[in-house]
Amino acid sequence: MATFTRTGTRKRPVVNNPAIAALLVEAGWQELTPSNADGSPRGNASRDEWVAYAATLGIEIPEDAKRDDIKAQIEAAKAAES
Repeated sequence: MATFTRTGTRKRPVVNNPAIAALLVEAGWQELTPSNADGSPRGNASRDEWVAYAATLGIEIPEDAKRDDIKAQIEAAKAAES
């Protein structure tokens, strides 16, 4: 699973199909590289990156949720799984 970004847009498509990922790279998108071993974004990553990560975990995030709220929701979901 990879998250992509491109200058001039706030969109962060998340794909797990290598062929689609290759097409995004050809179209000028860059893959974001998470710095954490579990694939989560950096702690100070943008709200959009945290929303994209939450989506990969199947967590729905309200439109008005702030980054710290999203991070807390993700931690709660991970704790509930264990």
